[in-house]
Amino acid sequence: MPQEAHWTLTLWGPPSLIDPQGQRRRCEGKPLALLVYLALEGRATRLRAADLLWPEAGQAGRNNLVIMLRRMGQSYGAPLLTTEQVLTLASAVRVQALDEGGAGQALPLDGLQYPELEEFDAWLREQRVRLRAEGAWAARAAARPLEAQGRGEEALPLLQRAAFLQPLSDETTRALMRAQYLAGDPAAALATFGQFRQSLRGALHTDPMPQTQALAQEIEWSRPRVPGPQGPPAAPDLASGAAQLVGRDDVLEAITQARQADQVVVLTGEAGIGKTSVAQASAARHGAALTLRGHPSDAPIPYASVTRGLRLLLEAQPELHQQVLTRPVLGLLLPERLEAVLPEGDARPALHAALAQLYQLAAAQVQTLMLDDVQLMDPASLDLCLSWLDAPAFPTAVTVCYRTGALPSAASGLLDDLVRRGQATQLRLAPLTTEAVGALLRALGGPELEAHAPGLSHFSGGNPLYLQETVRHLLTPEGTLDLGRLPRTGRAEQLLIGRLEQLSPVEVQLARAASVVAHDLRPELLATMLGVSPAELESAWQALGQAGVLVGGQFTHDLLRETLGAQMPPPLRSLLHRAAARALAEAAAPPAQVALHWEAGSRPEEAASALRQAGAAAQSSGLYREAGRFFGRAADLLEAGPHSEVAFEVRIEQLEALFILEDQVPAWQGAVAALERLALTPAQQACAALHRARLHFALQEFEAQVQCAQRGLVLARQAQATETEVALLEILAGYALQHDYRASPPLLEELEALAARLGRLEIQARALEGLGFALLMIDPRRAGPVLNTAEQRHLDVSAPPFAASVCAKWSRAAYRLGDFEASLAHNLRARQHLGTTEGFRVVALINAYGEALTRWALGDLEGVRQLLGQHQHQAAETPTEQGWLSALHLVQLWLEVAQGTGEPDLLAAQVQALPDLPPPLRVEQQALLAALLGCMGQREAAQGQLDDLLAHVQRLGDVYLLWRTQMQRAALTGDRAVLSALGDSAARRGLCGLSAALRPTPLTRPDPMLAVMLRVCS
Repeated sequence: MPQEAHWTLTLWGPPSLIDPQGQRRRCEGKPLALLVYLALEGRATRLRAADLLWPEAGQAGRNNLVIMLRRMGQSYGAPLLTTEQVLTLASAVRVQALDEGGAGQALPLDGLQYPELEEFDAWLREQRVRLRAEGAWAARAAARPLEAQGRGEEALPLLQRAAFLQPLSDETTRALMRAQYLAGDPAAALATFGQFRQSLRGALHTDPMPQTQALAQEIEWSRPRVPGPQGPPAAPDLASGAAQLVGRDDVLEAITQARQADQVVVLTGEAGIGKTSVAQASAARHGAALTLRGHPSDAPIPYASVTRGLRLLLEAQPELHQQVLTRPVLGLLLPERLEAVLPEGDARPALHAALAQLYQLAAAQVQTLMLDDVQLMDPASLDLCLSWLDAPAFPTAVTVCYRTGALPSAASGLLDDLVRRGQATQLRLAPLTTEAVGALLRALGGPELEAHAPGLSHFSGGNPLYLQETVRHLLTPEGTLDLGRLPRTGRAEQLLIGRLEQLSPVEVQLARAASVVAHDLRPELLATMLGVSPAELESAWQALGQAGVLVGGQFTHDLLRETLGAQMPPPLRSLLHRAAARALAEAAAPPAQVALHWEAGSRPEEAASALRQAGAAAQSSGLYREAGRFFGRAADLLEAGPHSEVAFEVRIEQLEALFILEDQVPAWQGAVAALERLALTPAQQACAALHRARLHFALQEFEAQVQCAQRGLVLARQAQATETEVALLEILAGYALQHDYRASPPLLEELEALAARLGRLEIQARALEGLGFALLMIDPRRAGPVLNTAEQRHLDVSAPPFAASVCAKWSRAAYRLGDFEASLAHNLRARQHLGTTEGFRVVALINAYGEALTRWALGDLEGVRQLLGQHQHQAAETPTEQGWLSALHLVQLWLEVAQGTGEPDLLAAQVQALPDLPPPLRVEQQALLAALLGCMGQREAAQGQLDDLLAHVQRLGDVYLLWRTQMQRAALTGDRAVLSALGDSAARRGLCGLSAALRPTPLTRPDPMLAVMLRVCS
């Protein structure tokens, strides 16, 4: 049969019709309009087509259509469309609807205009927008594998095409900016951002989304800076070469011994004593090193130290970029490399796990991991780095350096504990002895200089930095040392002050401004602070380099910066901090850094405002600990002034952040107490009661929780504080769901009605989901319609993963009713809702648990094994996640009992050892344990276990577990009459799987767990 000849209708650029020989055929006007419409809509009735092309013509329009179709057939010599009542393109016509060129300036449906056909022209405008979006999506999709392979330059034309098609798309702009940055052109990335911002302001009178602005900020702050002034080479550098090891042989030997004993090395000492030099020298003896270092300006910015180290690491080991792309949570720290995908709730566990894995891979390529100046690290980075020491995961030696007395007490205590347990050795660097100073001076200037070792040692205190400063002071322009210039009294610290006093007024002013900013010094930022142009500071900037104050845009040593600060008059210091806050805010610096300067500049209101911005940014990124800390500090500042109402609002923001966490109870207690002190009106007191009730729950003080929530509910209704009333109802309903399912439906129905009145679909969806859960426990026949509505409500607010949670519950309801096919369908729909999202791992595990049981019930043991195998090696990031991984292990143990492949006593031990099982599944754990005790002949113990279990499920009101447990107990005791009666009662209640386990039929499958119980207990 000859192959059918194909015609092609192109939709990009001016639409055109191409015949099978590749010749462009004339096609315009209404024939082209009809072809384009059918190409994009798929079909149209003759009536619809006539009304579009001949509006208001009525029957005449339908006649015109018939004539046009006949002429098209005659003109092209081939049927291009069907001519039935419903018109479609013929199979011989292929449509090029995608932007297959992927480049250039072609636009969809270019030049196609029908102003006389108002409805059709409006349809064309909509299709152009859709096709441009599809073209941009296709270009981005084609670019992704190139980016993943590190071929950023090849991806650029595709992303530029996407940006051309969607010039006002934040997502497309971010993708292009990342590609330009990774291709080594941060300036182009920032130019793209500038053009995009200008286009948005001109077209929509708005600014880019916060994620796009944050990406531009990260690229701006991480791009290479203009080199700072370089220091004078004339002064002897005591921190280089062999000089750094003089007098440190005993320390280096102690480090070697600690490394051989697989101990962490902790180096401490005063500023300037040489900790970093000794650590680097020791590391160099053993091979390559990987360094993470704290900087003076890191403290307020979450993960600042780790992020900087991560960027340096990726520059040194570019092959790790592929590993970054497989851990999308790292987009929180590296938005210039990938878009962040956040897990559900607290992002910290997933972020820490990803960072630990990445640094573990990097550390495998070196011999030493060095954590330097950890006292300067931000709290989040410090916690992360020290966690690596407490649970070593690095295939390399670790050295930690910090200034004595400068480490937070918690961190210092952790290191002390490692030393006590023998996992670390702590070495405190002492000042150099007079003999060591003499040896060092001999190396520098010969025997003549060595003779003055006692005096120089005393003057410098044996501190290598002060000794270097002393030698610098004695150095003459001719390169010799003039010992007569040594002061007769005082200490070497005064020489630092003396050197700074030799600077010109402009240089002093610039140095003071730099000491306030502390790190990452840039002339343009300092010029903004001082109200001058960068050109006016150029000579002073260079002079500070010649004076050895600044090198490479940083202070040569923290002591110089600290000395400048200590010598600065307090009013001037406050003034410069305020100037730094304004300049940093203008430069889009992190709000936490801006807040630090406002606070140091005695401007608490401005500091609190910036801290709230920092808290909101941290919270939106899933960094709830940091958010709680920012909000808490903002509230502290406001409470100290006349701003109690605003302080109350900020305390609530702090508590909302802490509410997500499981390990911040002390901070939570303090914040609740502060909120209660500020609560004056009934509405505020109701809100305080809400947060006190949440705290009681965290402390597992359930009776107090209920009393507090009930008291708050009265206050909320009195004050007509509806939002607070909703939250309190959620607490009371949640308590009922934990302790007595039968008490929860009235509360959940009231909550759903209240949420509906408020138009709060997300709360309404949660209430319906909770109600469906309660019903699947007390009467699963009623759960389906409620859960169906809950699923739709979640989808109405664009929350597919939450809809997946509903489907998992619906699956359990169908399972309890013995409708295992429907149960599996709900599981598969839950999977579809979850898609490829990185978050909601717990929901995925809950669904996997239900699906495994359902497949077992359907006899699909291979499907069960595959499902369990997918999660076999999954690492838990939270206790809840660990609990549901244990639940999957519990299914595996049930299968082993069912198949008789394990020894009962060994299986019982495994069942008892399962960690962190969720409360609902502890019933399943105890039921399996009772079955195994029966297998081992310990019937009295098994009966006692079931009696306890029976009392528990009776209190809860779980009808399925109540009947199943009673049936298991009846089988154990051999009471066939009771067992038969229970089977009949289960069938009447719709629990068909339970009744089928007793009396199987061709139409019903037995509940697999009960079937096992009956077999092993009989």
